[in-house]
Amino acid sequence: MAKKIWGATETLHLDEQLHVERIDVVFGGYCSRHLHNRKCNGFLVLNGVLLVHVDGRETAYVRADTGMLLVPAGFIHQFVALSRVSAVEIYRAKPDEIVDRDDIHRFSESGILDDPATYDYHGS
Repeated sequence: MAKKIWGATETLHLDEQLHVERIDVVFGGYCSRHLHNRKCNGFLVLNGVLLVHVDGRETAYVRADTGMLLVPAGFIHQFVALSRVSAVEIYRAKPDEIVDRDDIHRFSESGILDDPATYDYHGS
């Protein structure tokens, strides 16, 4: 698995239309606020609770029993782990596009919160 500030990732599948990653996120770990222009980003939580904020939409608490959250292409989003999290992250290319691993535009840095209750989407 490849190390990240917030945990680790492992590529499970990659082709022109679909990119699937296993992600393990430490308690309090969060990704950068970012967007993808040419692919949607889905989160399927296997264990734990992942808070996902999507600009223009409500914040969602994603757990193993709540199904999958899909973030459409072009929406700024960010996750933070409210517990230790194991999840599958799925990227699907928009029609007539291919999955580009570099299709990410970041607006902040990743990190780890000492207390996820202090999470501030616009301040992290």
